[in-house]
Amino acid sequence: MRLTFVFLLLISLSSAFAKDVMLTKVGSKGLAENSNLYIEINEKGDIKRFRQETFYFFYWLKQVDYFSVAQVKKGINLREERGMHVVKLKSTNITAAGGGDIKMSYLKSALSKKYGEKDIDLTRDGDDWKLLDPAGKEFNQVTLVLKKMFGTPIGIKKILFTKK
Repeated sequence: MRLTFVFLLLISLSSAFAKDVMLTKVGSKGLAENSNLYIEINEKGDIKRFRQETFYFFYWLKQVDYFSVAQVKKGINLREERGMHVVKLKSTNITAAGGGDIKMSYLKSALSKKYGEKDIDLTRDGDDWKLLDPAGKEFNQVTLVLKKMFGTPIGIKKILFTKK
């Protein structure tokens, strides 16, 4: 009985140390689906896992996905349409303790299946985590500017990184 109590106490204390850090909101004009990307950190401030919450019209929760640091090293799809990744993140040097360089690939044209890339950084400063855009500026909002044909999205024209 006493051992069970100690075990339950340790479990509740370890989850009490977990903290969520919102890295960025990802949205686009003209699409109903948007998402928020978080990292969950442990008591040392290291990354436990990534979490993406996807919403319809900014507030109806559609789905929650979790990704480990190992999965980010292999590449994770943040958005997928008709079997093609629309936005994908991959980092070969990411660590739970310090972050790393992240390659963001995005679908430029669904017709030609061409992809573009942006280099971003996940950095840690003490207990603070932040994302840096290709110019080295901090951001927390990503806007996908869509390329359309006859009113239908066929790719991403450009990606805007902003701090709000």
